[in-house]
Amino acid sequence: MVRSVTELYGDPPPGINLAANQEILDDSVVAVLAILATFAVAFRIIVKKRKRDHLQGDDWFILIALV
Repeated sequence: MVRSVTELYGDPPPGINLAANQEILDDSVVAVLAILATFAVAFRIIVKKRKRDHLQGDDWFILIALV
């Protein structure tokens, strides 16, 4: 049987709204971090190509992790 949070822990402290939805904020943070990670990996690959350096194993693992 599923019980509500207030049944388990009692009433929340004043100023806390358990019905508040922060989904948009959470999604925004995830999107910004994903964009920063993509730029960082792209910059790493661009620098390696300009230095005429080959992609090593760690570079491939970073690309796989980004996907």
